[in-house]
Amino acid sequence: GEVMDWRTLQAFLPPEWRDDPKRRRSATAATFVAMLELVRRGEADMRQESLFGEITIRSRRVAHDGPS
Repeated sequence: GEVMDWRTLQAFLPPEWRDDPKRRRSATAATFVAMLELVRRGEADMRQESLFGEITIRSRRVAHDGPS
């Protein structure tokens, strides 16, 4: 299937939550858990190139054999 470009976890946070530390932490945790589920289902790849480094994700679009 088609593979999309790598994007940072932070790119998926709601823009209005990025400047508030409490909201940013909450949104980061929720987004990370959602990303883990996408990876588990084979719909995305995730990577972290160094300890405490930026977490990035990319979508894996898989061709379907029939209607959803």
